[in-house]
Amino acid sequence: MALLAPQAVWADLVVRYKLDFQVGPILPPAIVDAVRQQVAGAIPTEMAMRVKGGRCASSVGPLNTIIDGGKGEITLLNPKTKQFATTPTASYADKIASSTLLPPAAQQMLANLKVDVQSSKTGQTGSINDILAEETLITLTIEGPDATTSLRVDMDDWLPAPSEFDRVPALKELGSCAMAAGMTDPSAMLDKLFGQLPGASAKLSEAVKALSIKGSAVLKMQIAAHAPGLGALLQSQGAPGVDPNAPLVLMQMNLAELSFNPLPDTLFQVPDGYQEAPLEDLLKTVAPAAGLAQAQPRLPAQPLASPASPPPLPDYTGPIYHVNVDGVSAPVPTVQPQPGYTEEARQAKIQGVVRLTCVVDPDGNVRNVKVLQSLDPGLDQRAVETLRRWRFKPATKNGNPVAVDLQIQFQLRLL
Repeated sequence: MALLAPQAVWADLVVRYKLDFQVGPILPPAIVDAVRQQVAGAIPTEMAMRVKGGRCASSVGPLNTIIDGGKGEITLLNPKTKQFATTPTASYADKIASSTLLPPAAQQMLANLKVDVQSSKTGQTGSINDILAEETLITLTIEGPDATTSLRVDMDDWLPAPSEFDRVPALKELGSCAMAAGMTDPSAMLDKLFGQLPGASAKLSEAVKALSIKGSAVLKMQIAAHAPGLGALLQSQGAPGVDPNAPLVLMQMNLAELSFNPLPDTLFQVPDGYQEAPLEDLLKTVAPAAGLAQAQPRLPAQPLASPASPPPLPDYTGPIYHVNVDGVSAPVPTVQPQPGYTEEARQAKIQGVVRLTCVVDPDGNVRNVKVLQSLDPGLDQRAVETLRRWRFKPATKNGNPVAVDLQIQFQLRLL
């Protein structure tokens, strides 16, 4: 589908996404299978949003949502029970937060965590369904008392370029709907996922402001959560099939449809036969599955010393080629976490570049990592550990995967 000319008026808009959720081999196979079974019915495989004249109708998982911008209302509908609830849009976020408030014990545990957020615009652009998109990266690092309780979440978003909102005005409505519903607006999604972590909400707000992404609907997204300390601990205990460098979970959202066909008004109305119910009753439908807790791995009662980062792979000693020489193609990164700050570097307000060299082997693993340009010992180590977790579609020569040398640099900046 080609957009042949700028749209001078608001147009009806249909956006449909395909969702994919994967559990990585950082956990033992039995645990991975259990988690997959638990989330199979809880995480949808498709999400759709429809926009018409200031109104937005969306469907994701067990609930449908209708947002009326003119009235300032949001309505949740449960097709299975034929119930609905309507509430002011302005207070919807607060009601969501109160319904997911953590118990005091969990809040106390979170109070001991350190949270850091890094964000950047990569400068990469591309066309997604004839919409010019720009790539942004947000990395949230959560440091616990030891490596086994630490987590790194990498969010790779492709958002419409600013010029596209004038060329395709319906994107503005889509962004407003996404932000109100907390669905495909990256700022709303981050705050919904991590806003209860101490200090996370403010830091996320700073990152969102720096990137100017508030109210911008995602065209393509990948979220990868890494817990290498936990994986390394399980591996050291002899758990079979564990890859400590793999993501704990990986979620991808890809745009499957973007069309401008006229939509009937009935899509934005509560269907006949639905009964009004308390909002809390409908929110319970999308609460995290209680059974997930049963799938968590059991760690030994006596804590073991856990490494701060997964052990590096041995140096690659086979043939190493150079990209774009003798027909060698470049490897393509598929997992790209970003390094976070150490507390010492944050307090010292250190900013700058760490430049590394490495070898990407024929399996797409990163090996032989060395520092070419140092910034700070702690940040250098963070950069080295992070690059070791990158994964690539390997380089090829004559159609066969080969090892190549690469230089990678990380720009570390305080918000």
